[in-house]
Amino acid sequence: SSSLDQEGEEAVLPLLQPLLQMELSLHSIEVVHALSEEVPLQTDFLRLYTAHCLTSCEKMADKGMQVRCFSYLLYMYLPYVCMVLPIILL
Repeated sequence: SSSLDQEGEEAVLPLLQPLLQMELSLHSIEVVHALSEEVPLQTDFLRLYTAHCLTSCEKMADKGMQVRCFSYLLYMYLPYVCMVLPIILL
């Protein structure tokens, strides 16, 4: 996979916006992770997606699913969780 130029990166972000609004599931986390391995995704998008996931995990009523989502998210996106978590905790 080749890296996108600046103009190409700016064009991709609007296409990824629906991923920031869809309901969170283990499958959706897996899909975004697989996509990120095929196409270089913008760091800004990955930070926003990670923040969306963390917030969605927090709101889950099913505590078992909440733990699975947090665990999966940490496994897939640990560097971004570390970047986003201090901001969410404020």
